[in-house]
Amino acid sequence: MKFLLDTDACVFWLRGRESVRERLAVAGLDSIAISVLTLAELRYGADCSAKPVENHQALDNFISTIAVLGVDLETEGCSARSKHTYGNRVRLSKTSTF
Repeated sequence: MKFLLDTDACVFWLRGRESVRERLAVAGLDSIAISVLTLAELRYGADCSAKPVENHQALDNFISTIAVLGVDLETEGCSARSKHTYGNRVRLSKTSTF
């Protein structure tokens, strides 16, 4: 795994934001993962949406192509270090190497 996506990045993917899809395609789906906590947030969002059945299906399709990681010390540490380093400033930009 090279990239641990947060909820926002997953939502951008699910909504079809082309810039995110292009960057993830370059990275390769085999190098992308989400945590089980991100998955829980995405499920909650699907439940609260206007189209829960369709959104859960889209989410199921998405997670069938990537790794879903349980929460362990490595995941927690990665999350904490990212939050410390970037806070809420993380944005995918056209100049990003991601």
